[in-house]
Amino acid sequence: MDAFIILILIGLLLYFFRKYLLYRNYVKHLADSLKVRQSYLYEGDSEPGSSKQMVKLTERINSLIKDNTRLQQKQASHLGQLEATLENMLEGVIVLDHKNHILLANNALRDSFSSWIGKSEIVGQRLEALFSSSKLRSFIDSIKAGGANKPEEVELIHASDRRWVRVSGAQARSDTNDSDALIMLIFYEITHQKELEAVRREFVANVSHELRTPVTIIKGYVDTLTQDYETMSESNKRLFLKKLKKNADRMNDLLVDLLSLAKIESTEPGTSFERVGLNALIRQVLANYTDRLLDHKMELELQLSDTEILLQADRSKLEQVFENLFHNAAKYTPEQSTLRVGTHQNEGEVQIWVEDNGEGIPEADLPRIFERFYRVEKGRSRDKGGTGLGLSIVKRIVALHNGSVIAKNAEGGGLSIKMRIPTV
Repeated sequence: MDAFIILILIGLLLYFFRKYLLYRNYVKHLADSLKVRQSYLYEGDSEPGSSKQMVKLTERINSLIKDNTRLQQKQASHLGQLEATLENMLEGVIVLDHKNHILLANNALRDSFSSWIGKSEIVGQRLEALFSSSKLRSFIDSIKAGGANKPEEVELIHASDRRWVRVSGAQARSDTNDSDALIMLIFYEITHQKELEAVRREFVANVSHELRTPVTIIKGYVDTLTQDYETMSESNKRLFLKKLKKNADRMNDLLVDLLSLAKIESTEPGTSFERVGLNALIRQVLANYTDRLLDHKMELELQLSDTEILLQADRSKLEQVFENLFHNAAKYTPEQSTLRVGTHQNEGEVQIWVEDNGEGIPEADLPRIFERFYRVEKGRSRDKGGTGLGLSIVKRIVALHNGSVIAKNAEGGGLSIKMRIPTV
């Protein structure tokens, strides 16, 4: 009797042990299927020891795995479409998590800020490590608070480089947890626009300043002549009239240069290109300045090439270049100076230089002398009737001819203006 009971207990123990091994094996394979997200090929009732609960559980888990796979494929498809869309955008795009870590940055942003990013991987970094801007951080905080915001103009700083962007953004909230919200920022760079605005403001301020001085002088002399004309001596009247003419001429020169500069910088500068002999053109312009150079007791050294150099150029604008350069040389160099004018043809281009042996220009001022209204000695330039636009006009006309111009102090003293222009 005791042996029979022992046999029954052993049988039950073997049965449950077999069931344990079966369930353990089943759970292990089921876990492996879940891990790789593949359906578990369970044989169901054909497997010894299987149960209806195991069959139902397998079917339910397989269904969940299939649904999850479909969702992942759909999500991957959407992400692929989103990434393809972002990569085709001209504007820079960044996607952030709720802690401002960068999850995605498109190529437009990487290209725009390549000098800042270099070859480093920015995904995973905090946005603050790339862009230093309290205004941008405040903008992101306002998006987190309200979900969307109107575009803001933000100045971004990285080392010594500064950029301006117009940034807009929106927040994508999770259905279950706002802390999982993502933020998309779109950057439209406006650095060039800001620079143009600054140049325009500076230009308007300079023009106003340049015109104010002669207008004020003319008004003062006219008021004095009007009030004291009957009692004023003839010599003072003539003196006042000379002053009025001088300042009126100065205003006229300024307006002529402004109109010339505006025409050159317009979208259609009105150029008329033709075949021009450069050496002949230089001699022609110099002939018009012979008397002025003689009055200034200047010596002229021509170093023109032996053969004529042909350019496809706008004759009148090239004449304007040399008129400005010769005019400056006669005006700002001491008497008995030497003016050297030379040309030399290389393969595909001509080199032109206009040099004097005057006082030269301080090295600190050389990079700026082609700027509009820039003067090395403002008072002296105004006294001599300069508008501060001559070299700026020279630079822009040379650029219209696909050339370049530089200024440097000549050996032994004086200023050297050197130009390179493509030949025919």
